[in-house]
Amino acid sequence: MTTQLHTNTPVGLPLVSVLCLSMNHEHYVEQSANSVVTQIYSNIEIIYLDNFSSDATFEKADGIFSASGRPYKGFKREKSYGISANVNFLLQQATGKYISIISADDWWDANNLSEKIAFFEQHPEFGFLHGAGYIHYYNSGNIVKEDVLNHRSGWLLRELLRRNFVNTNGAIIRRDVLQQVGNFDEDSKLEDWDMWIRIAEKYPIGFFPKPLTYYGKQSDNLSDNKAYMKEGTEYIFKKYSHYKKEMAAAKDYYHMVDVYEAATTAPV
Repeated sequence: MTTQLHTNTPVGLPLVSVLCLSMNHEHYVEQSANSVVTQIYSNIEIIYLDNFSSDATFEKADGIFSASGRPYKGFKREKSYGISANVNFLLQQATGKYISIISADDWWDANNLSEKIAFFEQHPEFGFLHGAGYIHYYNSGNIVKEDVLNHRSGWLLRELLRRNFVNTNGAIIRRDVLQQVGNFDEDSKLEDWDMWIRIAEKYPIGFFPKPLTYYGKQSDNLSDNKAYMKEGTEYIFKKYSHYKKEMAAAKDYYHMVDVYEAATTAPV
């Protein structure tokens, strides 16, 4: 299923392709979609893919995007695909200078793109830009500022190999950089960390300190699936094993995280 809407685009501002991905997010997608269409930044195209939802997610998001007046393409899968395959599909549709990806259970401050793109345009050397953000715990309704493990911009490959400190929600990537480093790895379960490493091998990365994004945390987030995360980290350790010192540090860090979680989690 495909929905397309085209409008005139503003002159003078670089085009940002906002890639939206959903799967059974009908309780969250309206807030997420509205946060995209109400961005103060005017020159965006919205490219949306629903990953075979069994609920009303697609209909809700498609209605909001179609009515927004923004350039828009909407797609719905006829079967479920992995995250990397879905993001790669969206990237094939994108035409912007910059790419930003949002999951349908996350949302943005209205100034997210305007402030970050202004900063990015002043620093064209960056391969991608990420920033501070908030975590919204859906079960409790609490919103807390996300811990930031690295506040610096620059050549940060070695630090990034040791742990994934990037806030993927609201990260902005140069499309020409993605064309250079290639698609998201469809064999990796931690496709974002893998992509950040590949970009950091070739480019400095930028950090924007003002929190402008909200990450929705649910009990069924993949990031809370320990077996899924363990398989993902093992894949990264193997793929980048030629960085011996950094991968040894990464293994120590993630082992420490596992031990801490085991010690602080109440038995069922």
